[in-house]
Amino acid sequence: MYYILNSNEKIAGVLNNDGKSCPFYDDHHENSIAESSSRDDGKLAKIWSETLSFSVPYGYDETDLLERGTQILFRDSNDLYKLFTIYEVTDEINGETHRKSIEAFNSCIWKMSHTQIDSKKWKSANSINIFSYIFERSGWTLDGFNDFFAGAVKSYEVAEGTSQAALDEALKEFDVEVVAYAVINDGNIIAKHVQLVERLGEETGERFEYRHNLKGASRKESETDFYTKLYVKGGNHNNGVQATITAVNKVKNKRTGVYEYLPYIVDDVANDEYNTGKDYLEGTIVNSSIANESGLLAWGKEQMKYYNHPKFEYTVDVALLAERPQIGDKVVVVDFEMSPTMTVTARVVSTNYSLADETSDTVVLGEFTTLRVITPSLIWQLQADANQALQDASDKRFRVSVMSTEGFDFASKTETKTLIAQVYEGNKLVTPKYPQSSFSWIKTLKDGTVDEDWTEKHEDFGNMLVLTFEDSDCTYECVFDNAISNAYFLESDFKFFAKLESTDDMDRQFRNVAQSANVEPITKNIYWSQVYRGYPKEIKDVAESFTITRTDMTGKILDRIFCKQMGHGSHFGVDNIDGKIIIYYTFKNVITDIRSFVSFPYVPGKTYDMSGAGMTKYNTQGIRVSYDKKNSYFLTSSKTKDKTTFKVFKKSTFLTSNPKTVHTFVASGFGIKDTQNFQSAGLDYPYMYTIWGANGGTIATNDNPKLYVIDVRTGEKLHEIAFLFNQGDIQAEDEMHEPETASVYYENGVKYLIIGFAFSSEAESETSRQPFYNKLYRLKIDNF
Repeated sequence: MYYILNSNEKIAGVLNNDGKSCPFYDDHHENSIAESSSRDDGKLAKIWSETLSFSVPYGYDETDLLERGTQILFRDSNDLYKLFTIYEVTDEINGETHRKSIEAFNSCIWKMSHTQIDSKKWKSANSINIFSYIFERSGWTLDGFNDFFAGAVKSYEVAEGTSQAALDEALKEFDVEVVAYAVINDGNIIAKHVQLVERLGEETGERFEYRHNLKGASRKESETDFYTKLYVKGGNHNNGVQATITAVNKVKNKRTGVYEYLPYIVDDVANDEYNTGKDYLEGTIVNSSIANESGLLAWGKEQMKYYNHPKFEYTVDVALLAERPQIGDKVVVVDFEMSPTMTVTARVVSTNYSLADETSDTVVLGEFTTLRVITPSLIWQLQADANQALQDASDKRFRVSVMSTEGFDFASKTETKTLIAQVYEGNKLVTPKYPQSSFSWIKTLKDGTVDEDWTEKHEDFGNMLVLTFEDSDCTYECVFDNAISNAYFLESDFKFFAKLESTDDMDRQFRNVAQSANVEPITKNIYWSQVYRGYPKEIKDVAESFTITRTDMTGKILDRIFCKQMGHGSHFGVDNIDGKIIIYYTFKNVITDIRSFVSFPYVPGKTYDMSGAGMTKYNTQGIRVSYDKKNSYFLTSSKTKDKTTFKVFKKSTFLTSNPKTVHTFVASGFGIKDTQNFQSAGLDYPYMYTIWGANGGTIATNDNPKLYVIDVRTGEKLHEIAFLFNQGDIQAEDEMHEPETASVYYENGVKYLIIGFAFSSEAESETSRQPFYNKLYRLKIDNF
């Protein structure tokens, strides 16, 4: 939706493709924060360019409002209100249809481009002085920011000209990025702000892969600005002679052994790698602001990092199976079918998004780091054989493939590669229909003989195989047996496990929904949480409190702990470390508004609070946390409904102050709608079991309880159950049937999935109290 503003910056018209308003089409919002000719050293030439274009048909009142100087307002993909000023209007005839095409600049850029400023010099400059001067007459409010050149003495001069030209130079000089946005109240603009930051966006960990959520990608190589020999020149000395590096650039001649003073620098490694050792590619660079020879040499060596290799520009068509990447976000893009393989960690430096046609969305990547792989001579067969690692099943309806989540080449000898065999029936992924015993692996040595011992150990091994660098000189074949086929599990396969006790003598505060439940198989106890209402009203008004109750495997209460003002216990993890029970939880300090992931021991009768006493704090990741003890992974989730973001971490990094994300995906990627309520998620790597639904959700409201099985490596849905409460043990007396928990545990080598529901009270006499009772159901899993 686009809003048309009048001269008083109030909404005068709306463009909307809802069938009731003036429609629009061919719209493109392009936003750039840096030049796309990126470099591997992680530095970009900063720019700020933001444009909007669209077309509208004749025949609407709104069409007549679109003239040069008219402002357009809309909310972008980052939920910011952006303001644009029309600078060009074209009236066209397309067949028998008349239309008006609009070109617009960001209104701040437009204003800055039409505002003149005088030249000004600073002997000791800082970014606050300079940017404040540049924006002084813009009419936009500059948000507060730290000095981007703090602690240094720097001379600087703003040239006479437009504010926008001065801004372009300052963005490059201070290496910062900018965003302009409007503040809206009751549909009208009440303020216009500009924000300067070191880096826009987030390091999302999101991965875009060809044939998964990437429609296409282009990699354009250019030898523009590619030099391996640079003559470095500076500004003029007081005597008018131009500074060079000759006097300080002492270099030993490899042929004669004699030291020479040279006016240029070379990069022999780059010349051998990218120019096959031919004559140096020569170029000249000049920095007129540097007259000191030593400083000029240091600057030249830094610039060589940019010039010493061909440039790549990456453009990505995003299929948008998940959320759009935002400007500045750091993402991973892979295409194993491109030659050579494209594996890039990069920032999104330019976006081109459309409200009318999301399939046309593209992003340009910059500030990229390409994987420089080590490819041993004996690894040549691994990639070819991996692509054919599965033999076709005897039933030719099947299509089988092998993927690697980290690529097939080793960047170092310490890396590992995980091969994952996947089975398709037609275009449907059916791997989970088959037990892990259906997958066996054969290892062939480089002399062509089979490693019998290794192969015997990997019979019925499963569809995942982890390889080290030492394994790279062998080939691997996965043999798939489709003779045994297990159906996906159904609602009727869940069996009653335990009713969590609520005795008659319990106070009201203990009769609430069980938010989360975890089975600890060594001690054979169940730990479950519920909101606690026993504290005074003034405490409850500040923040929720909850309890964690320990029961036996039938649900009989043994003891509990109290968590005061720490949330409602929606997710927590349980660990048994040398007989000591540890709880993992994420809570928010309502005083400081800081969220923390912590662990603390389960001590019967103990009270914990937001002060953190008795807890170990690790980091600030996620809002809800689940623990996969068997495989040593943590799962976090944040937000709600289709915007819920899931992240997976290895335990070894998660229990630090700087955890590294292994996988990231969002709920909309596996089909969650904004009408569905997120309740719980449990992890048994690589599978996540997540349950959704409101307390009275039905098929008609599109929020009936559902269980999803997700492959966290791809974010792909493998299985789904909609609970109808008319099959097997799971029965609802009335419309109260809230799903609340999903967790996994192993006992004697057998995997069990636990799900829980809160139902209406069974006894009429209890209706005046909290009308809930909680039941857990268990499923024995063989095929996930």
